Amino acid sequence: MKAKPKMLLTVVLAVLAGLGASVATSKYFGGKPEAPAAEEEGTVLVARQRVPGYTQLTEPRQWFELKKMPKRDMPRDAVRQLDHVRGRTLKSAVEPGGVLTESNLLPPGQEPLVAKLREGERLMTVKVTLDSAAGGFILPGSRVDVVATQMRSEGNQPFSKTILQNIEVLAIDQQPQIPEGTIAKTYDRVTLRVTLEQAEILSVYADTGTLRLVARRPDDTAEVKTGGASPSGRQPVTSPVCENPPPQKPVPVAQTPVPASPLAKQPFRQTIINNGQVRVYEYELDDAP
Repeated sequence: MKAKPKMLLTVVLAVLAGLGASVATSKYFGGKPEAPAAEEEGTVLVARQRVPGYTQLTEPRQWFELKKMPKRDMPRDAVRQLDHVRGRTLKSAVEPGGVLTESNLLPPGQEPLVAKLREGERLMTVKVTLDSAAGGFILPGSRVDVVATQMRSEGNQPFSKTILQNIEVLAIDQQPQIPEGTIAKTYDRVTLRVTLEQAEILSVYADTGTLRLVARRPDDTAEVKTGGASPSGRQPVTSPVCENPPPQKPVPVAQTPVPASPLAKQPFRQTIINNGQVRVYEYELDDAP
């Protein structure tokens, strides 16, 4: 019996559909998956070692190196070029392997005063007046001597003593630099480069007296020993400004000899020397028998 053409066509279509499903199944289970798209990378500066805060990056390659990193892992403000940070200063430390960011850096051209300190040095700001700061002619970078004046309890006289010499001025009124062309400027606070011991000395005299800054030549580094000064011209024996005052020598007082007379009353002089002060007392004595 002959098959009908319609039935034969149906069988052929069914066979073709089965083959197509078989091929699709084979590709689904046995085929290789497509490779994911390559992840985009960028270059950043990474610390070779721990970089302390306030380090000036005059040679960034000494501290940092360029490394590639997936962009999705990069900080938004990551620094990507060595030349971009040359000469700038860190305001916070960067640990080894850490990415350098703009938030770790001070603005271009700005440097904190503490970055200028050497080991063992301190910054100290003292209050001054215009007349006690060389008339305003002292500028950052100047060298000064500091003179302290205190009132003495004995006689209520002032006593002045040079307490520090050859001290560098780092800033006036918190400004480490003065605009070009500035000759004199009024200010009331001066920041000095000092040691810890010098800071203690300044603290004592700033609280108990007045301070004056005496400008000196930049090339003059000699220190001069002085005994201080007071209106009387003598240094008090117990001066707090001078920790080791020189011993005071008694001032000799010439005594005029009085001729003896058995009939006249003879004056008697008594000289008392106490702490450098000389007092002479005169008495009248009767020598008559």
